[in-house]
Amino acid sequence: MHGYAIWKIISKRRNVTLANIYYHLKRLEAAGLIARESFKERKVYFITSKGIAFLRNLKSKLNVLSEDLNKVV
Repeated sequence: MHGYAIWKIISKRRNVTLANIYYHLKRLEAAGLIARESFKERKVYFITSKGIAFLRNLKSKLNVLSEDLNKVV
């Protein structure tokens, strides 16, 4: 997905600028969580295997946190 398309989706829920999206895309790419492929008119971003592993780990941690919070409430 290209940066502008990512911004269109996120900006429906959050007040974020296109410049801010590209800033974070660069950081995610530098961390190896996403990669970029250049085509004639656009740069397309996709998640890497490292990014998928990171998301799975984060999801697992959030599930544990949610379970702990449900025990308290």
